[in-house]
Amino acid sequence: MKKFADKILMKNNLWLFVIVFVIVPQISSAYIGPGLAISTILLIIGVLGSLLLAILAIIYYPIKRLIKKSRSQKKIKNK
Repeated sequence: MKKFADKILMKNNLWLFVIVFVIVPQISSAYIGPGLAISTILLIIGVLGSLLLAILAIIYYPIKRLIKKSRSQKKIKNK
């Protein structure tokens, strides 16, 4: 039972550390030049764009099949 309590206490300490680390501002002496900033922005836009395209492709394919199916059924009915 003591090991279980120790694990819970360790998890709580970890979460406390993460929360404090995120909330308390850290001083950074690093210089981020315009080249790195633009590259980072373009990387984020590229990742988001590829995710959006993947989602749209997953949604579009079944709709495309339904449209083809309905068109072929209309052609059969017209003949």
